[in-house]
Amino acid sequence: VQAMSAESLSRAQMSELLRLRGEVGVLRRQNTELKETTHEGKHDEQTGTADSPGAPHFGMHLLVDAQAGDGQRMTNSQQITDAATHKERRREEVLYVQKTPLLDLTAVASACLVTNWQTGGPEIDLTLTPQGASQFAKLTRENIDKRIAVVFNGQLYSSPVIRAELTSGKIPVVVPLPEDQARELVQKINEAVGRR
Repeated sequence: VQAMSAESLSRAQMSELLRLRGEVGVLRRQNTELKETTHEGKHDEQTGTADSPGAPHFGMHLLVDAQAGDGQRMTNSQQITDAATHKERRREEVLYVQKTPLLDLTAVASACLVTNWQTGGPEIDLTLTPQGASQFAKLTRENIDKRIAVVFNGQLYSSPVIRAELTSGKIPVVVPLPEDQARELVQKINEAVGRR
């Protein structure tokens, strides 16, 4: 009788051991998946891609021909003051923006809000990292007389023509936003940069 109860006890223990090992395997797999997801989230915050929650999505993109396969249709909306009548009107321009940015949030060291001296509206001045400044200088040097799009959170803010190589490491962006929204965008940029 004692031999039978010892044998059944060891079977019960073995069954419990196998069940626990199975649970440990499941937990290890879930832990690995969680680590991979967390790592991807940190990478996305650095690059400013669409998967980073809360971080603004910033990119500088070349404009492309409408027929180009990698172009994304965007509207550039500007407030223009007529010199003769001093009346303001909104001008909208449909542009095609290269989907892959040439510069993203990893190139930005900081942002600050200033007043644009021409429009009196808010302007976001981006200061680039040394590597970002080098990339931006190369980008502007290789694309003189082409237009570049400045995009925040999927919205096209400006699309100036590149006239010369820009080596200062600063990018002024006039934003068609109320000052409080522009200030909030600057704060989000700086928070995202600080998390790197």
